[in-house]
Amino acid sequence: MVFLLNKYVIFVHLIDAGQDAAYLVVLSSIAATCLLWVAVALCTQPEPEEKLLAFYKEAWPMGWWGPIAHKAGVETGGGAPIAHGLGLALLGAVAVGGGVIGFSGFYVGRWTVALVGGLVALALGVALRGAYTRYMRRVGADEG
Repeated sequence: MVFLLNKYVIFVHLIDAGQDAAYLVVLSSIAATCLLWVAVALCTQPEPEEKLLAFYKEAWPMGWWGPIAHKAGVETGGGAPIAHGLGLALLGAVAVGGGVIGFSGFYVGRWTVALVGGLVALALGVALRGAYTRYMRRVGADEG
């Protein structure tokens, strides 16, 4: 709904963004949706503590569950596991990007680009595998 409002009303009749309108429609729709999501979250009643505790014991989510985790008898790492996971995702994205660039260079006969991109993908892929394995052991994913 927000996207359609931006695309067909705001950036047609109220704001002239020229050739950059498509980018601004997407970015402003994301921003507006995020603000609406936060507003709704702040305006609704929280779930009962018993329900949160039952969910926590079943799912063991990462993040800032401080009081609920404490009542469940679990010591959390706060946001550290999430930040580490995002770092792994970034490492993986760069590895994939290196592979795409390397393969593209190979396809068009740019051998230096192909070699460098391939080596970046290989090196980061090996590093990612080791780091991911250690991360999963640390967060306890191999238990159970």
